[in-house]
Amino acid sequence: MEGQVQPVGIGASRAAGPRVVDRLEANLTRRAPGSDVPDAAVLAEELETTPGAVRRALTELERRFVVRRNQTRHLVVSSRIDYRIGSGMLPGLTEAVAASGVTVRSETERVRLQRVPPRVRLELDIGRMSRVHVLSRRRFVDDEPVACSVSYVVADLTPGLPDRLGTEGSLHATLREAFGLHPVPAWVRAEMDVPPVDIPRRLKLGGRPVLVSIRSRTDCARLGRPLEVTASWLRPDVFRVVLEVNGATGVGGAA
Repeated sequence: MEGQVQPVGIGASRAAGPRVVDRLEANLTRRAPGSDVPDAAVLAEELETTPGAVRRALTELERRFVVRRNQTRHLVVSSRIDYRIGSGMLPGLTEAVAASGVTVRSETERVRLQRVPPRVRLELDIGRMSRVHVLSRRRFVDDEPVACSVSYVVADLTPGLPDRLGTEGSLHATLREAFGLHPVPAWVRAEMDVPPVDIPRRLKLGGRPVLVSIRSRTDCARLGRPLEVTASWLRPDVFRVVLEVNGATGVGGAA
């Protein structure tokens, strides 16, 4: 009858409740990080929905980085690591994530001595005939590649760097301890971008997914000159980049 209020049925009540994707997210975040995501049929029974709805929800949760695919392409529960960038912080990955209690293993894939590329020459403020150590490195968490980088280090300040660094050493620690240099951050830039074609291969990823791009320069405080430039690529399903900026402005911090 026109104007009559219709009763709210069971179907309408369910539609007003939490969506499958939100209930599934709550279900998975209670599980241990790194654990396998159960089969869609199992999750559908737990959530009283259909396997198709679960699969669609998992696709959305993968975009949210709640779940991710491991090296065998199986879905696992994700646990992202905070990578903090801020005033006075060296942008080195090992040091940046140490507060998270996660051990990141470094692997130096290749070291070569060469003349400095034009863009890097400008960033390091060195002559065209100068040479740099070029270090290609990867980082691993639980033997899974999670980041890779290329560093350009001024060679005349770091003679014998490859031998002193070793295959798993920290670059900033080596600069400080082996060469008596005092590395300090000069600038850092972070953005989401599509990587060059070789980066996903180094990280054992399919296709060319958008990754976190971080480019930074480190100076030597003792000498007052640029020391190294690094370009890094991080998996956003593993790392959460956190920018921390000193809010003081002007003399005395007055706004």
